[in-house]
Amino acid sequence: MSAARWDRLVADLAAAGESAGSIELMAAKVTAKAYSQVEYGRVAQGVSRSIGIGQGEGLVMIRDRYGRGGKWYGYSVCVTQGDHDREVCRSTKRSEVVAAVVKAVAR
Repeated sequence: MSAARWDRLVADLAAAGESAGSIELMAAKVTAKAYSQVEYGRVAQGVSRSIGIGQGEGLVMIRDRYGRGGKWYGYSVCVTQGDHDREVCRSTKRSEVVAAVVKAVAR
């Protein structure tokens, strides 16, 4: 389920990059890392996924947001500014996430 959701987001980012003329958006790829952690005394395993666009000062990251019990709360879009990250968007809607990423990359 989660992999398919990320594949649809990458396709939407590529389409937005094509219309905006942004090579960075068209080249967006999902990074997936396996993890295991202890939750409520039990080992939980899964895959953490994210998309990074740009480098250094202009890095834009898209991450999943989860709550207790593994409930998915949507995507989080963060922009690197100096020594810290600033969250610019939280949403479950891909269209809002794509719009926030296009705006952040255009800066």
